[in-house]
Amino acid sequence: MTGQYTRCGHHIVVAGIIAGIVALSGCGHGLGAPPATSTVAVSAVPTAAVHPSQPVRPVTVRGTIHVGSLPGCNVLLAQSGVHYLLLDADNPPRSALVTVTGILEPSLLSYCNDGQPLRVQRITSP
Repeated sequence: MTGQYTRCGHHIVVAGIIAGIVALSGCGHGLGAPPATSTVAVSAVPTAAVHPSQPVRPVTVRGTIHVGSLPGCNVLLAQSGVHYLLLDADNPPRSALVTVTGILEPSLLSYCNDGQPLRVQRITSP
């Protein structure tokens, strides 16, 4: 009699596995079913592009340049209290009052994360 129960238990386990496979295949993720895919249209034009109706004008800011939180990052602390991340500023004068002229690049992402990106055109001392 013991052999019959073992055999019957084996059938129950097999039946449970088959029921699980059938349930999963109904979801589209069963054996041999390819995963669902979707397509996304990709635009070649960046979405953060400057629009012709928005002319790019240089801004002039006065403040003090400090080393940023990460290597290679230079931050201008403006007299107004605003922080600007200086781009294209090779070895700028630090800890002295300067005037920086450049183009704001608000859509630019940087690992420095130290202020509003400002692409430097000119740095002068007063």
